[in-house]
Amino acid sequence: MPVPYSYSVKSIRARWASSVVAVLGIAGVVGVFIAVMAMAQGFKRTLVISGSKDNAIILRKGSTAEMMSIVTLDQLKVLGDMPQVEKDSSGTPMVDGAVVVVAAFKHRSSGTSALGQVRGISGKALEVHPNVKVSQGRFLKPGLYEFVVGRNAAAMYEGLELGKKFNLSGREFTVVGIMESGGSLYESEVWCDAILLDECYRRPVYAFSTASVRMKKGTVMKEFTKALDRDPRLTVEAKRESDFFEEQALVMTTLIRVLGFLVAIVMGIGAVFGAFNTMYSSLASRTKEIATLRAIGFSQRDVILALLFEAVLLALAGGITGALLALPLNGFTANTLNFQSFSQMAFAFHITPKLMFEGIIFAVVMGLAGGIVPALRAARMKPADALREI
Repeated sequence: MPVPYSYSVKSIRARWASSVVAVLGIAGVVGVFIAVMAMAQGFKRTLVISGSKDNAIILRKGSTAEMMSIVTLDQLKVLGDMPQVEKDSSGTPMVDGAVVVVAAFKHRSSGTSALGQVRGISGKALEVHPNVKVSQGRFLKPGLYEFVVGRNAAAMYEGLELGKKFNLSGREFTVVGIMESGGSLYESEVWCDAILLDECYRRPVYAFSTASVRMKKGTVMKEFTKALDRDPRLTVEAKRESDFFEEQALVMTTLIRVLGFLVAIVMGIGAVFGAFNTMYSSLASRTKEIATLRAIGFSQRDVILALLFEAVLLALAGGITGALLALPLNGFTANTLNFQSFSQMAFAFHITPKLMFEGIIFAVVMGLAGGIVPALRAARMKPADALREI
């Protein structure tokens, strides 16, 4: 390693106490940055994986959320006759009508009431949503007052354990199964028979909120949408399920990211000043050493690069430390309000290699910002004057 750079490395070791302070300051900023971004990433992922690229979700035209939509039984039958819709081995269209409502549940952690999403489903739910699996108990039977509860919903709310009975709008439902779906939104929901849910909430019978249809392989979404528009019996529109749920995640994800960036910037400014102060303190105690480097022939450019190299090393150490400190949060489950449905949903923090890399880059930028001014000041010192002051 060339002399100026090896000198920077030795300087870090010689001044290890101040170096550790700078590293920890940057590590804290990077850790918070990665944690907040992982929260946004996890929220988005939970919604996106809820939708399948092979499915289309059907909503009333102009509806932006499931609870704002209505699809009638007659429209469901028309959808089943569409040539783009897949059929099972018996020739039955793979169309699942869903009724989506919110209900009050008792939150385990706070003991207060919280709104949870209840989804009434028809007989094709598991075929249309093959990612949903019953991990405990069994699936509900149509026509019976039975609940199948998502794994996260069972953990969030009291009274939803397997075998327990729950009163929903005057009707007593029995929890017969716990379901999992790879961490999707459905794990935060409670499922029951759609017709019985309509009765509980005094909705028109056979009035669904949305419908999910399994499309045939090779179906072009635009062609399916045009076919729906051309049919005078329909007042609905179709979206690819994965695209719909990604849109649902947009508001909350954007909010988390904006707040995360604001927090990271404020903390980052503090970390930059910390690095700035560390480098200035280090420079004040090394005036003779830097003057000697200049006197034996090293240029201003060499000094600037050597001191920036030192700042980047400290920042890199802080970035890696912060990323490692945030890593245990990967998979940690939290819950928040889904603004689209106004119900609680659980999601897992999702830390990716890309996110960790972005955190380390953020740290390096902070290190450069904190080191550039001290480096320029050191380079402008005249060797003779600096040596005379010692």
